[in-house]
Amino acid sequence: MRLLNRGVALVGASAALVLGGTLAMAPTAVAGEDSRYAYTTDPSPAGGKARFIADGDTIQACDLHTDGYYVWGHLYYLMGSFIESVREETTGDCDGDNHNIGENRYVWVATCLGDSTGANLRYCTETADWTIGVS
Repeated sequence: MRLLNRGVALVGASAALVLGGTLAMAPTAVAGEDSRYAYTTDPSPAGGKARFIADGDTIQACDLHTDGYYVWGHLYYLMGSFIESVREETTGDCDGDNHNIGENRYVWVATCLGDSTGANLRYCTETADWTIGVS
């Protein structure tokens, strides 16, 4: 019985070395790609911008002016469904929210100005100007 246990231990150790070596040689995952900023279409200078940040799957909205408008960043799967929105209050800085998106998924980003509820959006990014990121 003792000989059998040594044989099992030897096989287990050999398998660990083989698997460990195989895993060590496996290529690392390719990092995602941040999107460019999508800007609101209000008269220049733009009042807001939004982007996708691949590290953390974050949608970020930035208020560029303390003008009373909220900036809304909208995140969609490329050619697909809505994922989520994030809003930045009227404070002139940025806010973001994370959403777990599968690896290597393409996403679209758009941004609008509006009120605190998101019901009255205006100056939204034209569809042709939506920016693309990769999770």
